[in-house]
Amino acid sequence: MSFLRRGWLVAAMALPLGASTVIDVSANAVQVLNPGDALLFSFSASNFIADARLFGLPAYPVRVQFTFVSAEVSGAGQFSANLSTADGGFAIPFLGPLSFVPANFQSAEYDGPTSAISGSLALSANASQELFGGGSSAILTLQNEGPTAVRVGLAGYTLTQDLNGTLSGGGLMVGTWATGTDYLDPPPVPEPSSEALMLAGGALLCALSLALKRMRRQQHPIE
Repeated sequence: MSFLRRGWLVAAMALPLGASTVIDVSANAVQVLNPGDALLFSFSASNFIADARLFGLPAYPVRVQFTFVSAEVSGAGQFSANLSTADGGFAIPFLGPLSFVPANFQSAEYDGPTSAISGSLALSANASQELFGGGSSAILTLQNEGPTAVRVGLAGYTLTQDLNGTLSGGGLMVGTWATGTDYLDPPPVPEPSSEALMLAGGALLCALSLALKRMRRQQHPIE
C-alpha cells in the first residue's frame, strides 16, 4: 500500500465509520467522478531538489504547474485543486474554479482531440518546505465541484500517466509526474432523521408559543 493511500486512509478513519472510500486507481485508464469525488495524485520534488543542490540554488520550488489530460469531456466541468502533504495536514488551494478546455494529443498510443485541465500555484519558501521537505510525496487533489458526473481518462494511458507538471524556482524548471493515483469518494450529505425533524419542530413550536404569550402580556398588561 502506498504512503499516499495510508495517509489518506488515516484521515478517512477520523471520519464516521463508512464515511469515505479511498481506492487505488493508479493502473486504471478511466474513472467516473461524481459530484464531490476526487482524484489524489502523488508526486515528489526529489528531482528538483537534487538539481537545485547541484547548482547551488534554493532547495524547494516556488511554483507548481500541472496539466491533466483526458479524452474529450462533455462540458467544461467545474473542478477545484489543492496541493497538500501526504497526511492532509497542510494544504494550499489552486486558484479556481478550474475547467476542462479542448486540446489535442499525439502519441503512439493516442492521436486525436482531448480535453485538458491545468493549474498553477505560487508557493512561499516556507510553504514549499512544508510540502516537500519531509521526504515524502506531496498530494495534488483534483475534485469535481460541479453538479454532474464527469468521466475522465485517456485511451492507452493510466490515470497516473495522464498527469504531468513542472516545478520551478531560482531559475530552475524541472518536469514532474505522478507516481500513484487514488480515488476518493466522500461521504454523502446525511439527510435529517424523522426524530431530528420532530425535535426541531417541537422546539420551534415551543419558541412560537412563548413569543405569543409575551406579546399577549404586552398588549394586555395585568393591572
